[in-house]
Amino acid sequence: MRLLYIAPEFESNSFGGDYVCKRNLRFLKSILGEENVIEYHLKKSSLKRAIISSFSACSYGMSRDEEKHIIKMALANNCRIAFIEFSLRGNLTQLLLRNSIRTITFAHNVESQLYKHRHIHAKTLISYSQYRIIRWNERKAINNTTKLITLTERDSLEMRKAYNRDADMIIPISTSIKKNLFATSDKDDYFLFVGSDFFPNVEGIAWFIKNVAPYINHEIWVVGSCCYNNAIKKLPLTSNVRLKGYIPDLDMCYRNALAVIAPIFSGSGMKTKTIEALSYGKSIFGTTEAFVGIEADFARIGGECNNAAEFIEKMNSLAYERINSYSIQLFLKCFSDIIAKKHFDNLIAAFNNSIMINTSFVKK
Repeated sequence: MRLLYIAPEFESNSFGGDYVCKRNLRFLKSILGEENVIEYHLKKSSLKRAIISSFSACSYGMSRDEEKHIIKMALANNCRIAFIEFSLRGNLTQLLLRNSIRTITFAHNVESQLYKHRHIHAKTLISYSQYRIIRWNERKAINNTTKLITLTERDSLEMRKAYNRDADMIIPISTSIKKNLFATSDKDDYFLFVGSDFFPNVEGIAWFIKNVAPYINHEIWVVGSCCYNNAIKKLPLTSNVRLKGYIPDLDMCYRNALAVIAPIFSGSGMKTKTIEALSYGKSIFGTTEAFVGIEADFARIGGECNNAAEFIEKMNSLAYERINSYSIQLFLKCFSDIIAKKHFDNLIAAFNNSIMINTSFVKK
């Protein structure tokens, strides 16, 4: 069985979506063999490209020629399945189906919900237009895909509310098991925030810097491209806040941190930063949104905090060592790559069986 893998171009400064895409691609190649996974990477969509694509009724940020090229590519390589990252390629999903190519759509978020939140905050004609374009694309993708995968049960429920369809499978964010978990230094006592230049990250850490950081007893390290957002750069910083910017390898940042903070108030899907923190055995202080997709005793992880007073109280009374054994146990049980790959094994096996049955029927 050959599979066409369709995803946006991977960025050098990886964000949560990239992280999951790379994992999915790695699993697919491991199961099917590298020679049986044909990759096609879409150029990054600008608002201009999105608007042009909507006028021509094409998938988000795509042209008619690009969609035709992908169909030809799939047929030329005898791909029976297309695996599509993000629920934004509605017209392409429909075209693949018309050419007898079944599709798996891996929804990283309920995109329409995410962009609706963004519009509520921005309140501009551009943000509203983008929301409408996203919703049209997502509806078409969900209605035409053969299998729908979401990261969380909540996203599956939201898909049902919006498009009258549940997820066929839920596969949460996962990562590799870390070996030899220990801090390399105990000199820097800091709480860690990791985030790309993405609206929910910027919104959350800006709120935290203004309302919580001045009352925390330790340093706050903010790592990632969110540091370069104008809304963050313009903020007056207290002496304990360090904007570290983009760091290619976060391993030492996680290992040496006292704990991780995740003040996220809007968004969809799961939060990569939360699963990464669990994999390093870190205590986590986060909002309800930061813990979506996780069933656990949040008090034992660190603390569920939804206002400034809760963050301040729980962070300043941190009683755990740098390694939280409960976080590690939870990660190993639910969110390691070993667990996630089993879901992919089952998914591909089901498609293989379906293809064999259909082939056998045709021969008879």
